Amino acid sequence: MKTDPGSTVEGFMCLIDAQHHIPDDSHGVKVYFDLADLKAHHPHAFTSCGVAKVKIEFVEVVVKQDLMNGARSLKDLLEEEKQSPKSGL
Repeated sequence: MKTDPGSTVEGFMCLIDAQHHIPDDSHGVKVYFDLADLKAHHPHAFTSCGVAKVKIEFVEVVVKQDLMNGARSLKDLLEEEKQSPKSGL
């Protein structure tokens, strides 16, 4: 998905998720970008829940991405472990 403000992508999801879980839950929902994937992972959508076609719009970056942050933290931990005295256990 492009991250230009206003760019959109369409997908599919369980209708129950769209009606109830998006506005009322804090657990998030899954959007599938093709019907076969939705059917494979949530077959109840096709037999009882219903299926919604949705559009996701990118609005803005709220927290900037820093993919190296976790790597730097791990590197620092490993370096600290090397420099700490052995406990003798």
